[in-house]
Amino acid sequence: RVPGVGISYVRKFTERQAEDLRKNGVTYPVPYDESPITVAQGYLKPLESRNWDLGILEHYKALISEGGLLSPGPDRESLPKNVLVIQGDEDPTVPAWVAQAYAEAQGGASNGIVYDEFEGGSMHDVLC
Repeated sequence: RVPGVGISYVRKFTERQAEDLRKNGVTYPVPYDESPITVAQGYLKPLESRNWDLGILEHYKALISEGGLLSPGPDRESLPKNVLVIQGDEDPTVPAWVAQAYAEAQGGASNGIVYDEFEGGSMHDVLC
């Protein structure tokens, strides 16, 4: 089932943003030694996947139900007591520094959030 108007909006908006990224790269300073174009290519990679548009639509729906991009996210008290953040240091989708920053922002090991990074790994997950 293709969700009509919503999917058309997602395709049009995403393609417009993707074109800008292809031309200009990201417009913010990157925290590691890569060019803005190289960083932008990481954001564009998922668009090569089958049904990328349906995945983004589901993501937008989840954001709406959670309060949007500017919502603070769940309070630490609403998460399970122990959370394991697993991250590969070569993950092409989520850089290791992002996963580590998430774990630290949630209080780190002293607050039940354990971050574990695998050398040569290209995956990520959060287990509760």
